Amino acid sequence: MAKDKKISFSSAELTIKEIEEHYIVSEKALRLFYKNTNIYFIGYTTAELKNELNSRIEELNKNTALTLLSAIEAHFRIDYLQRVYTRDKENISKRFRELYSNKKNKAALAD
Repeated sequence: MAKDKKISFSSAELTIKEIEEHYIVSEKALRLFYKNTNIYFIGYTTAELKNELNSRIEELNKNTALTLLSAIEAHFRIDYLQRVYTRDKENISKRFRELYSNKKNKAALAD
């Protein structure tokens, strides 16, 4: 029987702090760009300008929420695999190894 290959971790996952910083900078940039003094928006009414800004901020909010969910999922998955690989003795690590023997790295959060 072939031995399971360990998954190597890239350490490229985003931290919550990095995601927060990206959100703050992006929102500030959007608000600066959507000033009524920007020549790009000549001919826009104040209402049109506000609506477009609100639309862009809403999209930023959705993207940030998905990025946060992805980062959290990655953290759980990495923790799961590290506990399997290090073979610690606490109950959760034992349970994760049992789960890994059945599902390998395809275990879902619901498992």
